Parts: sequence; structure tokens; C-alpha cells
Amino acid sequence: MRILRIFLSYHFERADELFAQRLNYYLRSQPKIETFFWPEQVCVDDWQKRLCDGITQTDAMVFVLGRSLGDTQVAEAKAAADAVEKRLPYPFVLVRWSGRDMSSAVPETMPRGTEVFVAGDWAEEDADLDRLAHSAAMGVVSRLSLDWSDPYEIPIGYPFDYEKDIIDDYVSGEGAASREKRVHGAPPRWPSLERVGETMSQEPNADDLQREVGRYRADNERIAVDARLSYLKETADDECRGGGVVRCGLDFAEAGPRQFHVYPRGGQGSVDVGIIVSGGIAPGINAVIRGILERHQLYARRNNYALNVSGCVGGLQELLSDGSSFRCLFTRRANGEEPPVLGLSPQVLDDSALAGGSILPTSRADDLLDVATRQERVQQIVAALSAAGMNIVYVIGGDGSMRAAHCIWREAQQQGRDISVVAVPKTTDNDILWVWQSFGFLSGVEKAREEILNLHTEARSNPRLGVIQLFGSDSGYVVSHAALASGVCDLALIPEVPFSMERVCAYIRQVLDSRYSNVPGDHTLPWGIVVMAETAIPEDVQKYVDQEYVGLTSDEKDAISRFVEGGRRVQGQTPDELRSGGLKVVSRVLEHEIQNGGGDFWPRFRIFTNEPRHLLRSIAPSLQDLIFGQRLGMLAVDNALAGYTDFMISQWLTEYVLVPLRLVILGRKRVPPEGIFWKSVLAATGQPADLT
Repeated sequence: MRILRIFLSYHFERADELFAQRLNYYLRSQPKIETFFWPEQVCVDDWQKRLCDGITQTDAMVFVLGRSLGDTQVAEAKAAADAVEKRLPYPFVLVRWSGRDMSSAVPETMPRGTEVFVAGDWAEEDADLDRLAHSAAMGVVSRLSLDWSDPYEIPIGYPFDYEKDIIDDYVSGEGAASREKRVHGAPPRWPSLERVGETMSQEPNADDLQREVGRYRADNERIAVDARLSYLKETADDECRGGGVVRCGLDFAEAGPRQFHVYPRGGQGSVDVGIIVSGGIAPGINAVIRGILERHQLYARRNNYALNVSGCVGGLQELLSDGSSFRCLFTRRANGEEPPVLGLSPQVLDDSALAGGSILPTSRADDLLDVATRQERVQQIVAALSAAGMNIVYVIGGDGSMRAAHCIWREAQQQGRDISVVAVPKTTDNDILWVWQSFGFLSGVEKAREEILNLHTEARSNPRLGVIQLFGSDSGYVVSHAALASGVCDLALIPEVPFSMERVCAYIRQVLDSRYSNVPGDHTLPWGIVVMAETAIPEDVQKYVDQEYVGLTSDEKDAISRFVEGGRRVQGQTPDELRSGGLKVVSRVLEHEIQNGGGDFWPRFRIFTNEPRHLLRSIAPSLQDLIFGQRLGMLAVDNALAGYTDFMISQWLTEYVLVPLRLVILGRKRVPPEGIFWKSVLAATGQPADLT
């Protein structure tokens, strides 16, 4: 696939810069486009040379013409004209507001090219930068004879790793994202909730119903995103570094029952609901499904309308097939009849909620991660949902599923489809932003602790070193919590904290030496436990990938190379080859270095490995996760029926809230290496803070 490199020229005036940042994001999100966008906050000594080099190394220029021209833009226009003379073709696309006077605005040296007219002045205070920049980017792509692939507002990479970093960024900007984060796709302003439809009706017998479902929440009941006192202040001072979250409008809508509903839509008299489970399983999925189902049943019965609840058999991937993917879970006819659904009686659903796994088979849809094919795949999914007549769709899934849910909503919106999309966070990794702790996480950690203690008994009774690989495709929450809770681990390796095998081997040899005694009458053999995440890949991995004793396959070598070259981040699930390759590197290098480290005893020392990942997520949910999952399902319904869409239902701090998906997809939550929690893990294991 040929990549077109574009130089983006704009005036360093605030309004033009904000518009150019969003335009740059939309252009960069296209699979066949790379951009040269001046990345510096301030000028550097060689800025002129760097700009000229950028022009000579690109294939086209997009020239943003604001209310005035800067001297730098004039120079860039001349450089573009020179480029046209030296090598043809060098496409030049002028982007301007259609209402702007052009009589004296265009530099004489600017080469001839095509124009893209923007239907609105981006310099106005209330300008919709997203809409204007999106329209301009589509025009530019068309002028360059490329096919447009809608990015659905998906950020480039993972701009954030931690919720406090997001809060700090928007507070520092008085409610606006920083320049750096906007360039990568962060919303320019703190996003508000989306809503389907304008016609709302009050619930029949509202007072009686409120006594059954709980107190109605008004639209203006909001929850501040931060509990720190300095950030709750409404006036700027030395303590709050730029303003408080209240003054900046950084809040979430409180979740809860609503007095006014959008569904059933006027004249329809029925509600059609779809439930999709995507990605791997986690303890508590069935409790979420039961919560959704029971809440919908309650509203339909009390308000006497028809209801059809269906579950997708096979997850998002199944919706990309040609066949019908939905299985009826419950139906209520307009006359109040509720015919039984074969194999899914209320008792079966109740029993399933207490069990592990998912009553709805799930899968991963990795096709949705590829920007080159994403739009086509999302259009297929929206078409399948429309064909099934869905009004409301619940997506229960992890980080990738949150992005998919947002894409589905955006595509349905663009097609004029009346589909409300609600996301319920599900991840054993606990890596979804704006989730205090995901359901199933603590259940999984408790099982991980149990497995570590069992394997510790094994390692100590038959003295060896055990290397245990747990979940953690992009974060080390499971590993760090399990290591801290078990109290028997000598080393915890997570993807957030770099390490080298040279230092790891030296440290583990030191631990083993401290436990080894060959004194007659006090003979002690060494043992140890290492717990690692599935993407804990050492910094010096390239030293070992070709070592015969490590035994990596060609696929494992390729997976490790892609991981390292891709910035050591994983989108979606961890590739099997990366997982197995990482475990081989850590365990076999440890074994080789220990056996060859000198001493009569050590050549016979052995290492065993264990991968209990699937045991962690397949167990029955704890009481806490059972209740938590059911509450998430019920609250999702309360707010979906009121017309809210493109949101994730979550518990943030101590409250249940509606989080706009545009904030959820800004990254993946990771363990802060400098945080108190990771320091407590280091204290529990005794490992050095620096293993590089």
C-alpha cells in the first residue's frame, strides 16, 4: 500500500492552530496518509531547515488559509512552488473558509492547486472544530484522489495511560485538551453525553414505578470526576494549578432511573434489544446479562409494551458473517403474553448468573482494529443490527469492544439509523479507563493468588524456580495485585516497568543463593517464584531471540519484533506467539544463566512454567462481582431507555456514572510505576526498583 506524505501548513495563531490540529488528526487517521505537522510548542534553532526538509520529503501540501498569513506560511508556500518546479507532480490543496475575502490573502508565490471550502469560520468562538475539520479532511482526501475511510473519532494510539493524567490535562487547559493530546485525537473540549431522539414521554404511573426502581435522577445531577479538594475549587489559585474540575465542567452524569423515556419510540409500541458479549470471558458476565434482561422486563410489564430481548451468539465477529446471529432470550407481546423461550427459562437464566463463563458465546473481532478495513466491517455490523430491528444494543466487552461500540454508534448516526449503543466494561486485566475496578477482576485476582500459593508449595516441596504467566496484554494489574496478595513472589514483571534479563538473572540468582545451604545437617535447596504478565518482554530481548537454547519459532520471533517496533504496546488481545515467546525468553534465559553461573549444584537446577490464565477468568463470580455485574446491567437499561447513547456505564470513585465513550477510548489504564501501589508490590517481593 503506497503511503502519501502530506505537509500541513498553517498560521501559528490559536484559532488556525486548533483547526489544523483536528484536520491533522483526521488526515493521519486515514490508512494511506502520513503527515508532517510541526510538533514543537516553541521555535527551535533549526526550525527553518526542518520545515524545508519536511517539504522536500513530502508528496503534497495542504495549506490552511486563516484570517491572516504568517511569515512562515509565506515561506512554506514559496518552498512548495520550488518543489513543483523541481519535481512534478507536487499536489497543492488550499483549505479556506468559503466566506473569506481572498483578494489579498494568497501569497504570490503559492503554486496553483485545488481548493477545499469549509462551510463555517473556525475562528469563531462557538465553532464546531470537529465538524469543520472532518469536512475539510474529506475534501482534501477527495482532491488527492484517495478513498475516504471514516475514523469514527478513534484516537491514534493510546494518548493516555491513567485517568488522573486526563483530568490534569483538561484542567490545565481550562476544560480543553492540550495541543499534544489533540494531535493524537483527544476531544478538543470535555465531551458531553449523546442522546437519541428528541421526543420523550413521562413514565406511566411514574410515582408508583419510582418506588420500585429507585429515585429518579435528573439530567443535571452530575458527579465530579475528581475528589481531590484542590481540583474541586471553582477559582484558580496556587493549589489547583489552573482551575477546578467544577469550573471546567469535568463531570459525569449520575446513573440511575429516569422519569422521562425515549423508548418505546412514538408509534412503535415495542422495544427490540440486542446483547453482545465481545472478547474473552470474565466472572460476572451472566450477572450483567440477567440485570439487563430483568430490568427491561420490569419496565415492559409495568408500562405494558411489547419487548424482544435477543443475544448475539458468537460476539461481534459473528455479526460479520452472513447469517442471523441473534437468539431470543425473552419476548413479550403487545397483549401481555410471554411465550416461553426454548432452553432459556427464568430459572436457567438465574442459575447461569451464578456461574462462570457466558451464556452467550463470545469471540474477538480483530478486523475492527485495522483502520484500513474498519469502516467496511463496522458498516456490516450496523447493517446486521438494522436487519435485526434493534433499537438498543448493549456491548459487554473490553478496551477493543469499547472502541467498537463507539464506531457502531458513529456509523449508525451517519447512516441515520435509530440505534442506541450502550457499553458495559468487561476486562479481567482491569485496563479500561474510567472504571474503578471492573467486574471479574477481583475474582480473577483471588484465583491467581490461590494458584500462586499452590505453585509455591510445588516449588518449595520439590525445590525449583517457578515462572508463572498471568493476564496483562497492556497492563500489570493482575500480576501486581496477585503478587501483593500472595506474599510469596520473589519477582513481578509487568509491561509498564522495563527490565533486562541480565539484571533479572543476577537478582534471581542472588535470591536462590540466599536460600541454598549445603552444610551437613542443615541442607537446604533453593526455590523461588516469578510471576509475569503476558507482554512482559525484556528490554534486551534481541540478545536472546536467536539463541538456540531459547528455542523461539519464526512466528514467535516475528511477534516479538512487531511488539518492539510498535512501541511495546498491544491493541486488542495479545498474539499467542508473543505470549509464548515472552514466556520462553524469561524462563529459558533464567534457566540457562543459572545453570551456567558457576558452582557444582547449579547445573542440575530446574525451572518449571505455568500459565493459569484461563482458570482465572472461567471461575464463578464472587458475591461482590455478582452484585456489581447485576447493578451495571440494571443501570445500563435505566439510562438507555431514556435515550442516552454512546456511553459506558461504570462505577467511578464511589458513584455509578455515564462516561462518554470518547473519553473511554483515549487509552488503556496502566499501573503507574511511580505510584504508591507499585511501590508496595516492590516491598512485598523485595525486588529492586530498577531492573534495567
